Amino acid sequence: MLTQIYEISSTEEARAVSEIGIDHVGILVGDGEFPREQPLPRAAEIVAAIAAPARFSALFLTARVASIINWARALNPAIINLGAASELLAPDQVASIKAAVTGQHDHERADLWRGKCRHSSIL
Repeated sequence: MLTQIYEISSTEEARAVSEIGIDHVGILVGDGEFPREQPLPRAAEIVAAIAAPARFSALFLTARVASIINWARALNPAIINLGAASELLAPDQVASIKAAVTGQHDHERADLWRGKCRHSSIL
């Protein structure tokens, strides 16, 4: 079983949860569009405090594709969790985010997801 904690908001919290064996340490990243988002410089500080083998999971609530790509490239998360509603962030946009960040193209999967995706998407 994997354990994951979201919305870590300080370097102290990141250190503490990763040291006790949490597998995925989640940080809500953004520019203030949603409450509790950590701006990029602060998110980078928190990420640096995560102790291996814990992995950084970036949570994005925005549907702004360019912002997600820029922040993910800057922070290099092991996991990207997209929390925007499916009517705001379509499967082909999710595929384009993955392609832009990882270089992997999953357009066939995006076609399969189209119309079926009702919740957040995890890359």
